[in-house]
Amino acid sequence: MALDFDESPIEQESKKIEEKKGELKKKKIGKKVFINEDLFGASKTLEDSPAEEGISHLKIKAQELGNIPGMIEHWRAEINSRKKEILDYSQTTFVQRAANRFRGWDFVSPEVTGEELARHHPTKAALEKVKLLKRNPKSMMDRLELVSIVAKSGREFPVELYRTLLLQATVACSFGEFSNVGLQMVIWTQDIYFSKLYYKCQGEALALEAKLKTEEGKQNAFTRQSQGLRNHIALVTRNMEIIKNYQKQTEKAIKENKAVYNTSLSFEEVTDFLLELGGTDKIGDDKKRDTKWKSILKRAAELLLLLRVLPLLDIEAKKLSSQLKKVDKNDPIPYFLEAKVQMSDLIFKVGIYQGGERTVEMREKVQESFKNTLHYYGLAVKRVGKMPKSKMEFAIFIEYASLIHYFYKVSTTTLGIRLPAEWLSAVFNKAMKLLELVQEKGNVDGLVMDIQRDILEEGFDKSGTNLSNKSPVPA
Repeated sequence: MALDFDESPIEQESKKIEEKKGELKKKKIGKKVFINEDLFGASKTLEDSPAEEGISHLKIKAQELGNIPGMIEHWRAEINSRKKEILDYSQTTFVQRAANRFRGWDFVSPEVTGEELARHHPTKAALEKVKLLKRNPKSMMDRLELVSIVAKSGREFPVELYRTLLLQATVACSFGEFSNVGLQMVIWTQDIYFSKLYYKCQGEALALEAKLKTEEGKQNAFTRQSQGLRNHIALVTRNMEIIKNYQKQTEKAIKENKAVYNTSLSFEEVTDFLLELGGTDKIGDDKKRDTKWKSILKRAAELLLLLRVLPLLDIEAKKLSSQLKKVDKNDPIPYFLEAKVQMSDLIFKVGIYQGGERTVEMREKVQESFKNTLHYYGLAVKRVGKMPKSKMEFAIFIEYASLIHYFYKVSTTTLGIRLPAEWLSAVFNKAMKLLELVQEKGNVDGLVMDIQRDILEEGFDKSGTNLSNKSPVPA
């Protein structure tokens, strides 16, 4: 389920450099370790179960295990707060800092300097990174290297510290400067934290289930409140499903990412390129600028593949894809990249809904996400024209057809929506026409077979255009 985190991306990058110098043998570092702390420790416990005999000692950690989608919103707010602190500190001058030291005000938040990590592993290397972050807290690599030093210390930490590692790695990449190794570090820390959290959820669910079996029926007080505990077990179990969904998507992104470790791009570089164009949305015939634009697009595509599976950096992913669209409004690739970002958001939302959060609000979020994703894929297809030519344009057609099929499957199976006959006809027709255009160049036979099977099951002929006697019932 989880990624192999025996080596951090930074360590892997260093190893690649060493191999180029002749050190070709890879060293396997460390072993996977999981939490061994008390599952019901007092740390960060918001409230215990109601203080009645039989259950008063069971501590339910709502902030950690209660609701992962809600927690992600909470973490995102914390990221923004940390960014603000870093920016405020960065804007103080050397003179101001010296004056503050003289007055005894030389306090820098441990979140800004990374000292909150180093205090758990105060080695010379870790403390040196804290010193560097005091000078320049916006340094992405210094912060990521500190995260790597602590995470690879070989020690076992409370689950809360793994969350802090994730937040620190995310902050490092949240200022609009992205690198392949940096984003892989965020994925790596997210995977470690989610792995710890998964086993913590599993432990709590099993412990509460065992408690229910032993105590329910013996004590009236416990019996009256057992439903509340069952609801909590259901939430924890749902979180485990959501965690598996996140890890599945990030593992897939890592496998698909073929970028070299020095791939990097920043908001500033894209903004500067926009200024070079003089405020127009045309690249023109300038060969040098055309080459530069292709380089920006290639790097953006590589980095967005990773950015889009990081929920704490989804704002940055959308901002980058939005910037790219401003360069050339007729180029399909920026719209394709935006569509891929929206697609990841959709998959996560569907996963949350399938995981058990089957509320009206979540259902509406899934439907809205479908609408946005279809919109951007449609804009990309429109800009390609009637016939794709490049490998990227073929990919746009294939992914749009896949999305249409995914829309049909999720609507009918997960959301329980019975699409009207005319909608089904339009969906199947569109998907088959797109695939016919790319069938010679793209590997789409499996997708075509899946769609044709659904077409026949719904009572259409193979083209998806003619209804049989078995007409679907409109919703």
